[in-house]
Amino acid sequence: MYGRSNLMHARNQYKSLELVSRIDGATPHTLVAILYDELLRSLDVLGAALRQQRDLRNETHARRASDILTALTANLDFDQGASVAQTLATVYRAMASQLVRVIASGDAEKLAELRDGVDTIATSWRRLAA
Repeated sequence: MYGRSNLMHARNQYKSLELVSRIDGATPHTLVAILYDELLRSLDVLGAALRQQRDLRNETHARRASDILTALTANLDFDQGASVAQTLATVYRAMASQLVRVIASGDAEKLAELRDGVDTIATSWRRLAA
């Protein structure tokens, strides 16, 4: 009745609609928390790709994770959040560097460390958003 590609397309459409509904009317803290959730999701996909021994350089989620870290950095408010923004910029740069190393090396342990760090910060943003 439905082919696998049709089901995957429908699933992706549903996820897109879910994300859009979460974004509509969200506070700035909630938007950052959503970015972290999406970053974690991408890192989880990369972890699955590593377990399947796939080359991360060919994975869409490698680019997506990098783009999210760039967006988090680009949207820091250095005027209002001076020292906090500076600290977060340093953390985001370190995460981006770690991501580049993970993508190049396929090091599952380094990916797990990166994911743990992202999860720690994501938990704080979720609390701020609540």
